[in-house]
This record gives sequence, structure tokens and C-alpha cells, in this order.
Amino acid sequence: MRIQFGQRQSVTARPLGVGGRIGLTLFFSLFFLMGLLFTFFLAREAVKAMQSRAWPVTTAEILASEIVSNHHNYQFIPRYRYEYAGRHYESATYRQGYNGDGNYRQAAQLAERYPVGAQAPCRVNPADPTAAVLELRSPWIALAIPFPLIFVAIGAGGIWFAWRRSQPSPPSAEPLSAPRRPINSPLFGVLFCGLFTVVGGVGLYFLTIRTFLKVQDARSWPATPCIVQSSRVKSHDSDDGTTYSVDILYRYEARGREFRSNRYSFMGGSSSGHAGKAEIVAQYPPGRQTACFVNPADPTDAVLVRGFTPVMLVGVVPLVFLLVGVGGLLHFVRSGFKPTPTIPASKPTGPVTLKPPVSPVAKLIGTICVAAFWNGIVSVFVWQAVKSWQRGQPEYFLTLFMIPFVLIGLGLIGAVGYFFLALFNPRVRLTVDSFSVPVGGTVNLQWQVSGRITALRRVAIVLVGREEATYRRGTTTVTDKEVFTTIPVFETVNPWDMPSGRARLMIPPGTMHTFRGDNNKILWTLVIHGDIPLWPDVKEEYEITVLPA
Repeated sequence: MRIQFGQRQSVTARPLGVGGRIGLTLFFSLFFLMGLLFTFFLAREAVKAMQSRAWPVTTAEILASEIVSNHHNYQFIPRYRYEYAGRHYESATYRQGYNGDGNYRQAAQLAERYPVGAQAPCRVNPADPTAAVLELRSPWIALAIPFPLIFVAIGAGGIWFAWRRSQPSPPSAEPLSAPRRPINSPLFGVLFCGLFTVVGGVGLYFLTIRTFLKVQDARSWPATPCIVQSSRVKSHDSDDGTTYSVDILYRYEARGREFRSNRYSFMGGSSSGHAGKAEIVAQYPPGRQTACFVNPADPTDAVLVRGFTPVMLVGVVPLVFLLVGVGGLLHFVRSGFKPTPTIPASKPTGPVTLKPPVSPVAKLIGTICVAAFWNGIVSVFVWQAVKSWQRGQPEYFLTLFMIPFVLIGLGLIGAVGYFFLALFNPRVRLTVDSFSVPVGGTVNLQWQVSGRITALRRVAIVLVGREEATYRRGTTTVTDKEVFTTIPVFETVNPWDMPSGRARLMIPPGTMHTFRGDNNKILWTLVIHGDIPLWPDVKEEYEITVLPA
């Protein structure tokens, strides 16, 4: 490895021309205007929701309660009569902005809540008494306003950046060993990873955990005869294309009453691929008698397929977001908010006890948390696969799909056992007479080993010089590590020399001192390795600072 000694030159960015400024302005104006537009719509809806809460309340009589099927949804349409300011009015509005729901059960529950002949409170618009609602809109829509404001801030910041006056700085020469101030703030990384964590956690609960808890609970639901009333493949148009979903409406009897439901499985939503949905719909033509499964605690809750379906595998996607978010947060919290280490201006005096970056207990606790989280999620899928084999209806696809995830979980359990056994390893206390040493200088170190010393078969201490280079490879950040020197300090197989000892270490002249850059690092570490047969070995690293000669 070639290491160059010299100066770090500062590079002045080329100023933007008028064409570049205009191009950036047009680009960021899209963010700014779209953010303002969505902010306006959300704010307007929030204001309407708050204003309707001041409308006076009166009593309405329900004249009709119907469920109407349109192209996309099942919509509850009431008709009610009310009196306001001495006059009688009629309305058919359930709630402002309500257009129905893709789940028939939601509309059916509204019809149950407002049966014909019932008395219900309604709110009347005093400015237009013909406008009334049975339910108010949720004011929580105001909490969504900060999200489009992020795009407004990005757009405004980009436009400011495009037209700001850049002050070119003269080239400066600075020695490599000069202390460096961190440039990148970890705040953005924490916010970004925190967003991944929240999105992943919320998605994991709604798409995975809640769905599979429902699947497990439905194992005890009784099979009930039902008749298919209608079946179709619903299409959903959006800017990203057309997606499709299965819509099978069936009726059944429970508790002496007739109910309807259109739930096919516990994983709803729509996706691309019309042929697969059409094949399912073809199995349930109108008039077919089949069996559905009804929740004994709530007869409006029913499903045609209560087991695992391949579409449920989409529930694994939020797990990726959650792992990325948690891993990023741990990284930024552990390293991002720590001040960037710099090379000391003067050599500290007095003995210094070195400490490893992570204690054995912290390693064990971290591994337990990761293993518990991973296996907790995987166990839901494994239980589903096991139950399918016990019922004599094995789900082969799910079983094969879960094999690599189960192997990873077993590996994590093995890692927990490994770090647990490592708690009972001998402990090494390493002391040096100075934390920093110049190139070509010497440092005295001594060690003391306590605990199960008789289990050790060999103890070795080496000084390792390592270079780390971080760079981008496509969309992936890669860190390459290369050891450029290894200096033996002490090695013995004699049990009498293991409990304690002293040694003098010299940093070879002509080598590179400790260096920490944004993308490159030169690190020096003392590595202690103790061999223990049939047991986790002792291996710890202790960083020291090597100063320029």
C-alpha cells in the first residue's frame, strides 16, 4: 500500500451559470409548487373539519338506510329528516367527503348503526340548512400538513442555493495531521433513518403482525354455508397504472339473521396482474354455494379464505425498512453524535487503561434484541406453515420460502449462545503509559488477566495498522479495509506468563500516523487474542493514537 505525505488542497467549486441557475430553479419550483398545492388542500379540508364542529346539533329521523355498490366501493347512503329553525329538511349525506369503502363490512356497520326509524343526532350548517351530516370529519387531517411542507422547504432551499452568491475561497494548504472539524451533521441521517423506522414499524404491524394474528384467530371460527351474490375483478386506476383486486360479495346466516361480506382473505389491497384475480373470481360465480368462516364474537366479520395466501408475503417488505432504519439509527447514535476524534496536540502523561469499544455484556444484549425481533416475526410464518402440515394441507410455497429466514434465525440464536459463553471468558486489563505515541517512538504496556486463566492455551498481542476507505459503488456505500502492517508484541503458550506481563512497543519509523478523514482512515489497534479449546476465544481490540514524527 502506498501512502503519500503532503498537503491537503481545498478545491473551489465552479460557480453556476445563468442557464444552470434557471434549470435548478425550474426543478426545485416543482417541489415548491406541489408542496404548496397539497398544503393548501390539506389546510382547506382541516378548516372545513374544524368549522363543522361548530354547527348546531339537532335530532334526525332515519327514513332510509341503504348500501349501494358503485364501480369501486360499497357506499352507505342514508336518508333522514330533521328540523332546524322551525322548518323541516331532508339530507342524504352521511359525512363530508365520504365516498364509501372497498370493504362491504364497513358500510354494513354504518347501516346497522342507523336503521330505519331510528333517532340520531345530526349537525346542520347554519349558513345552508339543507346541508347536514350525521358524522363529523376527523380533525386529525391537520397533522398531515407538515409532510407537504417538507417539499416546500426542499423547493425553497434549492431555489435559494441556485441564486445565492458563492464566495470563492483561495486555495489553502493544511497538513494532513491537522485536526479536522466534522462537515456532515448526523441530524439528517437520524431523521432519515427515523422515518424508515416509523414507516417500517407501522407497516409491519398493519401488514404483517395484525394480519397474521387475525389468521391465527380465524382458525377457531366455524365454517358457515354461504351463497355468492356477485363476483368481479375490480380495477383501480392511478398515475402508476392500473391495479386489480378480488371482490366477491356473499351472504350467510348467523344468529338467526342474514349478513353480507365481501372479504376474500385477510390481506386486502390491490396489485397488478389481472389474470390471477380473474382465476379466483371464476371459482366463485354468482349463485354458487360454498362455505365462509364467521367470527363468533362479531357475525359481521367473515372471510372466505382464512389461511395463508401468497400475497401475504408482501408483509416482509416493511421488515426491510425497519431493519434499515434501526441499523441506521444505531450507527448515527453511536458514532454520529460523538465529536470527531482528533490527534492530540501534546502527548498525555500518566498511565492509561484501554477499553474495548463494545463490552461483552453489550454484545450479548444487542444480539438478544436482534435475535428476538427476527425470530418473533419469523415464528408467525413458521407457525402458519406448521399448522398447514398438521391439517394435512401443506403449504409448500410458504415452507420453502421460510427456510432461509429460519436458518438466519437459528444463526442468531447460536450467536446469542456464543456471546453468553463469552461472558465467562478471562478478562484482560491492558494499560499503557501514554495513549498516544509518535512515529518512531516507544510505549510501555502491561497486561493483567483475571478469571478462568487455566482455560487459555495461547495468548498473543499484536499491533495492527489498518487503512479504511469508504466510497460509493453505484447506490451502495462500501468500506474496504486493508492491514498494512502487523507487529508482534507478545506471544506465549506458557501458562506462567499469561496472568501478567510487560512489553515495550516501538512504532516503526516511516509509517503513517493516525488519520481520520471523511472517507479515509488510518487506525492503529492493539489486538489481544487468547485461544480457548471448545469455547469462544478471547479477542479484543484497543485503539491507540500514533502521532506524526
